[in-house]
Amino acid sequence: MRVTEIFDLDDPQFHKYFTSFTDSAWRLETLDSYSVAYEDEAYEAFLKGDLSLIHDRPTTWIDEVIVPAVEAGRDIGRVHIIERHTDEDGKLTLGDYLRFEFEWYKRNKAAGEDIRIAWVEPGEWVSRVRKKGHDFWLFDEDTDHAQVMEMHYDPDGSFTKAVVTRNTRQVKAARKCKRAAMRAAKRFYP
Repeated sequence: MRVTEIFDLDDPQFHKYFTSFTDSAWRLETLDSYSVAYEDEAYEAFLKGDLSLIHDRPTTWIDEVIVPAVEAGRDIGRVHIIERHTDEDGKLTLGDYLRFEFEWYKRNKAAGEDIRIAWVEPGEWVSRVRKKGHDFWLFDEDTDHAQVMEMHYDPDGSFTKAVVTRNTRQVKAARKCKRAAMRAAKRFYP
């Protein structure tokens, strides 16, 4: 079975997976923060209170992935599993990166991406879902050309590589994981 490894998120081969899927693209996110170069400028601005780099400029993800997929009737979505932390008054608290990511989610959702959050208590996890740090994309899951892109990150959330395969066992495991994550998740409402 052929396996493709990609080591750079700017690699045109990586981008091609997101513009060439025929039916669906779905993501499992499990980390509390990601450290990827293409977000650095917007994240720094966000930390200073400036949301314009998130909400006011064109983005490849929205313009070349979400909008064309939705207009063509293809599904694109994700579930992010997040530990629920609260302050002494029981109010939900989010770290800086998750607050930043939620700002992006607002825009992605408005463009048509199905974004869901599965809240878990600290130290717990969603049954039948891959453990924290085992992110993936599942492409065209209900077709004969379904494939999984496993996303690998360092402990600090830095991308190290993506591994893409059509291995039927791995595709089947990703489908089961997706179903469990979807059952545990609620739609993202900003």
